[in-house]
Amino acid sequence: MSNQPDQDVVDVVETYVRGVTTADAPTVASAFSDDAHMWGYLGDEYVSVPISGFLEVVATGPDPAEWIEDYHHAIRDVEVSGDVARAVLDETGYAGANFTNYFTLVRASERWQIVSKTFMLTE
Repeated sequence: MSNQPDQDVVDVVETYVRGVTTADAPTVASAFSDDAHMWGYLGDEYVSVPISGFLEVVATGPDPAEWIEDYHHAIRDVEVSGDVARAVLDETGYAGANFTNYFTLVRASERWQIVSKTFMLTE
């Protein structure tokens, strides 16, 4: 992606990936706005929590050493429109599961931040 705003959004998503793959909740938190929220499905279970709930999962979940060898990710799509953006992240092997994540980002105070994460468990 040659467009700088696109690359800035990719960098935020890569920060998220770096944090979740090392169980580093502060790094994951740095990608999100303080008031971010997460919605999605774990199988049939609907999840709706402030991002602090996900940060707790990152901090207390399975040790990445147990699953990182099988983990792969791809940022499938990024679209920037002024100071708002969206990105789609596909993950395989995250703690043994596969996810598609839809991130909405806002540029505030010259910094891109994820303001929402919507996800689904995939096959």
